[in-house]
Amino acid sequence: AHGIEPWSLLCWLLLAIYGPRLCRRCNEFPLDGPRYSYDGTRKTTTIGSLSCKTAWYTADSQWAWHNYFTLEQGKVFMAISRKPGADKLPVSQRINQRMENPKRRQATPTDWAIKGELFLNCSCTVFCPCVVSLGAHPPTEGHCHAWMAIAIDEGYYEDENLAGIDVGLLVDIPGRMGEGDWKVAAYIDSSASGKAYNGLLRILSGQAGGTTGLFTMLVSEIIGAEKTKVDIVRDGKKRSLMIGRKIQGEIELIEGKEADQPVVISNTKYWMGPDVIAAKGIKSKVRDYGRVWDFGGKSAEVCPIDWKGSA
Repeated sequence: AHGIEPWSLLCWLLLAIYGPRLCRRCNEFPLDGPRYSYDGTRKTTTIGSLSCKTAWYTADSQWAWHNYFTLEQGKVFMAISRKPGADKLPVSQRINQRMENPKRRQATPTDWAIKGELFLNCSCTVFCPCVVSLGAHPPTEGHCHAWMAIAIDEGYYEDENLAGIDVGLLVDIPGRMGEGDWKVAAYIDSSASGKAYNGLLRILSGQAGGTTGLFTMLVSEIIGAEKTKVDIVRDGKKRSLMIGRKIQGEIELIEGKEADQPVVISNTKYWMGPDVIAAKGIKSKVRDYGRVWDFGGKSAEVCPIDWKGSA
């Protein structure tokens, strides 16, 4: 067509966006939409022996184009200048990184507080290196699998009392704690009211801000949350968490030089709290969400907590 060599024509057809130009369409605003305006500025490109000269113009408030094909030394001419604002959408219609992502949790300052004790058992073979490295050192096995128990002695979420509610967590971290991508499941004792349950989920996901606000960055997925019977027992040097057959964990504090005093790592900047008591797993099994773990004899820790919101 128009004296164009077949192989050159095929090249243009394969470039899809130029297909309409070969058909010499023009003044088809519903199909073409707003495009560019021609002001005499052109760009020269070489594609085989095909030459395309494109001139954009406006007519009757619509946009159109004309294409002229020649064989002038294989040059392709096309307009590259834009009419100011011709290709812009209203800000409200733009698609960009500022659009809300349902998987991205935002921390909202909320009035809450929790005092009590957190204890856990994890997959590390010796005392967890995350405590002193603040999550920068890899776990001893390269990953961190753990269950956590939170015994709330005092606490509230807005005007809702949280005291006496036991909480369990299943935590799956693929590498260094500080690199994130945590996957977490939450178990809230069935004694919690609806508002207490929702408030604790907001606190534990980081959405309530404050001490746990960093979880919005570290936790990539909440794999589950439920109200169920959660039993936490604190008896002398022993701690236990029982959630049916899903989590059955028991740990024991490690004795220090003085038999009545356990080994304590003090004055740390660890996110849980400044003082962490070393412990070890006794009987410790997890069977839920496709995780089958056994932490008997592995690293454990106990930490008094005093967490607050940022409202």
